[in-house]
Amino acid sequence: MLTEAVSDLGLVVEPTVGLVDGAGCSEPSLCGGDGVGCSRPNITNDIEDSFDDEAAYEYEGDPEYEQCHDDLIVDETAEIHLKGLGKRPMDIDMEDAQLDDFDNEYIQQNSSSSEEDTDDELKNLHKCKRSSMKAKLPKLPEFNVDVDMKNPSFEVGLVFSSGKEFKDAVREYAIMNGKEIFFKVNDSHRVRAKCRGIQCPWMCFASKINSDSSTFAIKSYIDVHKCSRKKHNRFATAKWFSNKYLTEFKSNENWKISSFMEKVSKDHVIDISRDKAYKARKLATKKIEGSYDEQYAALWDYAEEIKYTNKGSTIEFVTEVGDNGNPRFKRMYICFAGLRDGFNAGCRPLIGLDGCHIKGPHKGQLLTAIGIDADNGIYPVAFAVVEIENKETWNWFLQCLRVDLKIENSNHWTFITDKQKGLQQSLKDMWEEGIPEAEHRHCARHLEKNFIKVFRDKKLKDLLWKAAREVTIPRFQAAMEEIKQLDKAAYDWLMEAGPQHWSRIRIYLLKRLTKNRHSALMWESNIAPRIQEILEKNKDIASGHISLKSSDFIYQIQTMYGSLYYVNLKEMKCSCRKWDLTGIPCSHAVAAIWNKHGEPENYVSKWYTKEYYLKAYGHQIFPIRNQDQWPKSGKVGLVKPISKVQPGRPKRSRKLEFDEMVPPTGTKMKRRYIIIKCSGCGAKGHNFRTCVRNKEKNSDVNPSDFTQEINNVAPRYKQKTGKKKIVTSQFGQLGQEVNTQKLINFSASPMRRIAARSFAKLTKK
Repeated sequence: MLTEAVSDLGLVVEPTVGLVDGAGCSEPSLCGGDGVGCSRPNITNDIEDSFDDEAAYEYEGDPEYEQCHDDLIVDETAEIHLKGLGKRPMDIDMEDAQLDDFDNEYIQQNSSSSEEDTDDELKNLHKCKRSSMKAKLPKLPEFNVDVDMKNPSFEVGLVFSSGKEFKDAVREYAIMNGKEIFFKVNDSHRVRAKCRGIQCPWMCFASKINSDSSTFAIKSYIDVHKCSRKKHNRFATAKWFSNKYLTEFKSNENWKISSFMEKVSKDHVIDISRDKAYKARKLATKKIEGSYDEQYAALWDYAEEIKYTNKGSTIEFVTEVGDNGNPRFKRMYICFAGLRDGFNAGCRPLIGLDGCHIKGPHKGQLLTAIGIDADNGIYPVAFAVVEIENKETWNWFLQCLRVDLKIENSNHWTFITDKQKGLQQSLKDMWEEGIPEAEHRHCARHLEKNFIKVFRDKKLKDLLWKAAREVTIPRFQAAMEEIKQLDKAAYDWLMEAGPQHWSRIRIYLLKRLTKNRHSALMWESNIAPRIQEILEKNKDIASGHISLKSSDFIYQIQTMYGSLYYVNLKEMKCSCRKWDLTGIPCSHAVAAIWNKHGEPENYVSKWYTKEYYLKAYGHQIFPIRNQDQWPKSGKVGLVKPISKVQPGRPKRSRKLEFDEMVPPTGTKMKRRYIIIKCSGCGAKGHNFRTCVRNKEKNSDVNPSDFTQEINNVAPRYKQKTGKKKIVTSQFGQLGQEVNTQKLINFSASPMRRIAARSFAKLTKK
């Protein structure tokens, strides 16, 4: 009857750990007549885990129960004892409720049986039911992607979240151990990985635990290899390398391919081709920088975040109509409130303007406006990204800058620029009609760079700097006269330039403001360090001067060479004009100050003091939040500008100027350091081959005349060299060429040299 009841209720009785098969069984029918599979608890092993002590009260007085459990002690603290074993009262109540439901269902199905038989059968069924509820599988180990994927190891029962995760772990294992592993079986519910090594038994099989779940577990695993390590692995793809070395690529944007290949070989003993290395770096760069489309689309939100975190900052955009009517990015202007307020508070009214190229797939120009702080250091004010550097873009940038800095009166402002075309006119257009223009000066460094391109003479360059540093008109004119006597063309070039004009951001700016603000707090003097250094040099020179007092504030200074200078301490002026122009006492002023028993530091302009330095860097640029927390502008995302891929390999660094190149080494100087002169027109800087006038003559040469001239030269060449036979076909081929540059390059043989001279002879006619 018990067997039928178990069958009717669908109860499955399985052997559990800690049971003694057939020990004291009172119902052989439950175990097939031989006692195997009986659910009697094992008294000697784990009696607490296989039987509920609380049920002992229910079966007190039962001879069968006492026979099987004569060693079991049950008292009033059974429930407390179960709690101590980690079993909650709620669990006990749930089991009791399940047994009550089981009793009611069994009684209804067997209502015809006597009450005594029903109770006996229920007691035995309760034992089987409790034992089956307590039968639990051991917890399987789980694969942790963040930890275990670095060096995967396998074991039977290891659980993976999906088949893809298992295959990724096998690929990583194959790369780390240098084994040729392939997937012999690979479908949605099972994967079998094997080693390609000859007679290598390594194998790993995993499949789904449940058909309704994506969880995979290793069912069988043979962890034995009988093959050697391989230096080529099909799983080591460019994508794998880009993910593996993403951190290194992020920290070193200019990581050379050769260095990358060496590190891969050292870390994994794997051969990687140069093409695969380039592709890996490209994928890593794309992942680091993100999609350009997404970045340009987020610019509106970035502007809103800057305005939210840095109140008062200015961000301006200029767009154009793109594809499908969406706005396309064209220009962007940014001026942080912290930089603007710091410049107005602690910097002199002097602004330098310059532009540089932007690297990357989307080319452009970066326009910048900078000031000078109290320590004669660069102070960034504003910057803009534009499509090209021309008059239009400079006009737009300067108008935005003027509004930001509230420049209304131009009298005390000075702008320093290079000789970029359009910039000078843009400065004139910056001021409205009737307002005088501000002072405009050219950067002497840029002037020198353009000067030495034409005149590669060290003495001329030294005289240029001598003239640029002069602070009085007579001395400047004397230096220019020296240049005129040495080279009239160089003098005319400088006079044409106008002597009156001579003189990877936000994070960088944030760090710069903080760094300089903290460094100022460590100053020992009230004067900026660089200014103090200049002042100390002037003190050393002043020790050789003779100071004569004329009145309380007026002094006459005589140098050791007999030169006389006039110093007015009240107006802070000197006849040498260095004090007037720089605001730093010159050596003559220092001598006068010492005569008055004063300190030269007290006569330094306020713009060089610690107070004004802290005013400039006392403001700050506030950090921004993560992109998912930016305020949404609600505008249609900007489209990236149209870019054109330039031919050839991308350049890794900018083109160096002539004076920036590495000096020549070895025993012979290269010809590019020598000033060449054209034998045709007599001008410097080019030769006869590249002369423009020569190219104009070449277009009038008749190829048939050239061929005839070569044929006239050939007999003389034959007689001179003693050769009996000459191949005139080469002359005929050269006769069809009318480009002087190509012909003169044909100097590998005497015939070609004759052809070149013949052609040169025709051009001179």
